Amino acid sequence: MAKQKMPRSHRNVQPRLSDESLVACHLSLVTGRLSFDDLWTPDQPLPDGGVLRELSRRVLAAWGHAEWADGIRFGYNGRLRRCLGRAFFKEGRIDLNPRLLSANRSQVIPTLVHELAHIVAWRLFGEVNAHGLHFRALMAKAGFKGRATVRLAKREGEGGPFVRGSGSHIAT
Repeated sequence: MAKQKMPRSHRNVQPRLSDESLVACHLSLVTGRLSFDDLWTPDQPLPDGGVLRELSRRVLAAWGHAEWADGIRFGYNGRLRRCLGRAFFKEGRIDLNPRLLSANRSQVIPTLVHELAHIVAWRLFGEVNAHGLHFRALMAKAGFKGRATVRLAKREGEGGPFVRGSGSHIAT
C-alpha cells in the first residue's frame, strides 16, 4: 500500500486541540485587559520596532509564549490602504498601516494584538477560521474583542467613519 502524501497545507502543522478543549481552557483563564501604558500610549508617536516587540512580548507572555516575540518581525507598510494591519502567518511577520494608525492611534495596540492572535492561533492550531473560536479565545484572554473591522477616521483630525479594520491575513 503506497503511503499517502499529506496535503501541502497540512505539513508541519502542530496538532490541534478540539474546540471543546479550547473552550474549557479558555473558561478556566482569568481574563483582563493587559496594561501597556509603561511602554506606549496613544498620545505618543507611533511605536518603533523595539517598542512593538516589547508590546508583543507582553501579549505573548499572557498567552504563554513570550519567547515567540523575537521570532516575529514588525514593520509599517505604507502600501496598506484599507486595513490597519496584516499578519503573514508562516513568515511570522506583521505589517501595520502607518497612515491609518497615525490618524487612529488608539487602534495601535488592539491592531497589534489582533494580528498577533492570528499568528499564535495558526502556530498552535494550524489552519483554522481566521476570526473563529481559537482567535476569539486569544483576544479575550488579552482583554480585547475579536472583531475583524472597526470604524475609523481616514486622516488625522477627521471624524468621518472609515469601515475596515484589521484584515487581509495571509499564510505565505
